Amino acid sequence: MTLPPPIVPFPDDQKRIYQALGQALARWQYIESGLFLVAFGLMGTDQKICSLTFFQIKSAENKLSFVERLSFHKLSQHTRTKFWKPIADDIGKAIKFRNAMAHFEVSFLNNEGFDKIKPKSKHRYIISSHHLDEHEKRSGSTKALTVESLDDISEYFRIISYKLVYFVVDHLPNVLQQEASLEPRFQHWLAQFHKTERPQGFEPPQQSSHPKEHQE
Repeated sequence: MTLPPPIVPFPDDQKRIYQALGQALARWQYIESGLFLVAFGLMGTDQKICSLTFFQIKSAENKLSFVERLSFHKLSQHTRTKFWKPIADDIGKAIKFRNAMAHFEVSFLNNEGFDKIKPKSKHRYIISSHHLDEHEKRSGSTKALTVESLDDISEYFRIISYKLVYFVVDHLPNVLQQEASLEPRFQHWLAQFHKTERPQGFEPPQQSSHPKEHQE
């Protein structure tokens, strides 16, 4: 049995919210891949052992917490506070957006809602906290993300994924030494970063600090 397509108002706007949502969720995976690379470099083991450990952890919050604990034991205080902590803070914020995208529902804005939505949007559809969520209703306001907000989040995710890989290139040289042991697709992805010119804003630090075991 094939269901007929749903009849919805402003179908182009609906397609646009799904496009923005899908792109942002897909880009989250690059953050997770970058976080795996950091864990791989800090653990100093082979990819299989790192994979079995890292992906055994289900929640994004706990994966970040795991890498944070590794960084405390493996990185110098200077590297941890100056270079790693800002990235970890960004990931913490990104996780909140990621969780919202996973649990919010797509909603249509009527004329009144379209006029009131802030920031303003060109589109009639948003994602917002679930209408059955009584906990969220207690706040007296509805959390929502517009198409434009989702596009901004998607770009934010992309920037974080770049920061993660360049952190590996600059501070975890053992990963590059073990690059051949990574799966081919992962090798290709990593090679794009350390073999090509960096985009503006991702310049290497003047002095890179290596993990403790690489220091004299």
